[in-house]
Amino acid sequence: MKIIISLFGEPKDENILSLVEEYRKRTSRYQDLEFKYFKKYEGLDKFSEEVCLPNRKIVILIELGKEYDTSEFAKYYEKKLESGVKELWFCIGPAEGWGDLTNTNVNIDFVSLSRLTLQHDLAFLVLTEQIYRAVSIKNNLPYHK
Repeated sequence: MKIIISLFGEPKDENILSLVEEYRKRTSRYQDLEFKYFKKYEGLDKFSEEVCLPNRKIVILIELGKEYDTSEFAKYYEKKLESGVKELWFCIGPAEGWGDLTNTNVNIDFVSLSRLTLQHDLAFLVLTEQIYRAVSIKNNLPYHK
């Protein structure tokens, strides 16, 4: 299975990008991890048309989504890996927010990294690190300890 982290706009902070790339490299030893950048958000319907394809599971990161501690997130992640989908997409929203998500017919999970609003680059780093941590737990690596 391929893991994709998508976000709107490209990260600007070189220090954060360096850390994100380090976690991507570590993760990629065990799991395909890619980044996809979108230039413009034109609403959830348009985004869904582009992203919500068969054999993909979409996870939208939003502060009011389901919160997990690290062990719970690792179990959630592993369950998604075992679900049979070809791609798991974690989507970091646009600066203006996702808009109304209550009336969507798309099968999307809503997950929160924190109840705090995080700047996009920072959310990107936190998510990438947590995916690496989940991979570490799954593969019994010492990183999580």
